[in-house]
Amino acid sequence: MIAVAALGLLASCENTIRYEYDRNDGQITVLSQMYTSETEHTVFLSMSYPDRVDSLPGATVVCWVNGEKFVAEEQPVPMEEYYDPGFYYETRSDQVVLRRRHQLFTEYCFSAQLRPGDEVRVEASKGSLKAWAEVTVPQPATLVRVDTSRVVRTHSYADIDGTDTYEAAYMEMAVTVRDIPGEDNYFVLSGSHLTEGEFRRFDESGAVDSTAYYRSEDRELDYWTFHDTILEDGYSAGEASSLLDELLATNQMHCFSDKEFRDGEAVVRPYFDADYFTWRDYNYYWICPGTHEGDLHSTFTLYLRTISRDFYNYLRALNNMETYGYDVTPIIEPTSLPNNVTGGFGLVSVGADQSLTFDLGSRHIVHDPSQSLYY
Repeated sequence: MIAVAALGLLASCENTIRYEYDRNDGQITVLSQMYTSETEHTVFLSMSYPDRVDSLPGATVVCWVNGEKFVAEEQPVPMEEYYDPGFYYETRSDQVVLRRRHQLFTEYCFSAQLRPGDEVRVEASKGSLKAWAEVTVPQPATLVRVDTSRVVRTHSYADIDGTDTYEAAYMEMAVTVRDIPGEDNYFVLSGSHLTEGEFRRFDESGAVDSTAYYRSEDRELDYWTFHDTILEDGYSAGEASSLLDELLATNQMHCFSDKEFRDGEAVVRPYFDADYFTWRDYNYYWICPGTHEGDLHSTFTLYLRTISRDFYNYLRALNNMETYGYDVTPIIEPTSLPNNVTGGFGLVSVGADQSLTFDLGSRHIVHDPSQSLYY
């Protein structure tokens, strides 16, 4: 038996394949998630090598929608400021330097209206390399109704020092979803908060001297589920009532399937931070320095997005990869990412949206432009 084992070991050594770390035959990675509620879409391109990932400038990106051609334009790499205090023995303690942000991808943007049933093909090429993906825009599920109520809930949190509790205010939403009959369906529930308006500066006579427009949007807002089995989709509720809960994966991507209510209706209950539904006590001077007054308007929009099975599996993979326990717990199985790109890697998908917007009203802002920018 020992001789047989030795022969087997020698044979396996003779057939060993050396992994070529210095090979240079990279492939294009294409990532794009588009929605029917948007007309501006982004395709992210990278070059994937065995040992690294680089951005991919200078490529050609074309999107075909039912045979109609849309050419995507490469976006410049944004500049960013960073603080450079120099070495400890130098005196350049207040130097701010502009530099191009280092990115592992290049953005390509195009404008198009996408509708349920559209056939969408995204093509990316550079030199002899070409990658593409074809998808069909799904039909949307129905967002039947949304009821809201403000609630205060008590949280229990455990750490090495013991257990502590605190209270937090939420906007509870009872969202009624009607499934698309006769097929398996997958969804993402998300919210966004938009504040925008005009600020004005007046001269000595009281006339408007200049104006400045402000717009701020918080997208893909997080929310709590509090043991809603449909929204949690088999994951932990995320309530850290014990130290073990810190290691459990949660549904951070807020994706779920219709397995609990196939061909019917369900009421799901996300809990958003109540502050998103009220005017928070911010000092608005820093928004548009030097102005005297302004009018801001705020809205909250809830989205029910019907997505493909590939994108659903992609989001579930991200749930596993982004949880704290994935980095430190060896019992979690390896996670693979779906790929629907031919000639390369990546995922292209289009989600069909239904939405409901809550008008949160307007607020008149008056401030003294002589006050400090910092507070």
